[in-house]
Amino acid sequence: MGFREALRQMRADVHGEFARAALYIESPGADPVPCTVRVHGDNAMHGGLQGTNFHYAEREDFDVKLRFDVSEITSPVRGAIVTFSETEGFRIDRRQHTDGTYVYCPATTLDAEDMAGLPYPGQI
Repeated sequence: MGFREALRQMRADVHGEFARAALYIESPGADPVPCTVRVHGDNAMHGGLQGTNFHYAEREDFDVKLRFDVSEITSPVRGAIVTFSETEGFRIDRRQHTDGTYVYCPATTLDAEDMAGLPYPGQI
């Protein structure tokens, strides 16, 4: 097994271990599609002046990126909703890149008002 094949297998193993059951809802009124999704989160500092320690107008955000298996969701669309539970869901900001097996999408967290009435895994 070459390096690329080993890396592909390791990614599949990690996705299989850490992916969570989700529902992908492409647009309002669309049928939810069951899938598995990995959520990647990272604290990021925005603003300020690079190269200084003055921290002008700096804020910390929690950036979320969703990882889809392309065998389940081929091409996620901007604005689509992904739900994990009654209280946890995300809206896809844009589709980034794919490595042929997974596609990556930055997303924003939905608040309780946006989550109201949305289906989630285990409910349907």
